[in-house]
Amino acid sequence: MVTTKLTLERMLRSSILSNNRGIMLFFSLAVLIVVLVLINVLLSAALNQGHIVKHQLARTQALYAALGGVSYVFDQLRVNNWTVVAPDIVYELCDNSDGVPSNCYDAPLSLPRSISKLSINISDTAATAGLGTARIFVTANYTQF
Repeated sequence: MVTTKLTLERMLRSSILSNNRGIMLFFSLAVLIVVLVLINVLLSAALNQGHIVKHQLARTQALYAALGGVSYVFDQLRVNNWTVVAPDIVYELCDNSDGVPSNCYDAPLSLPRSISKLSINISDTAATAGLGTARIFVTANYTQF
């Protein structure tokens, strides 16, 4: 009877130990999966951040190139190099690094490589005709590099 009791105790201990080992294995795998998911999220966020920064940089460069284009238009109109023609006229400024296309003026300012051209539309509409004013629209075409 002593041997039976001892064997029963050993069986209970061994099944308890094996259950604890199974629980620890499951817990370890769950922790490992959570850590891998967190690492994946952090890496994808870091990779996307570079893309977002490049896009924002190109947009900011396009904004400042357009503002520079407005200043250039004011200067050209002030010294009478360009005229306001009814209903409107479009000037395109291109960077001369790749050769200036026939429909583009050589840009007097150095454009960043993300800016392909500045389109400047000077409009003398019926609303502004005869007032000595004109509407100026500047569009910067940009690409991500």
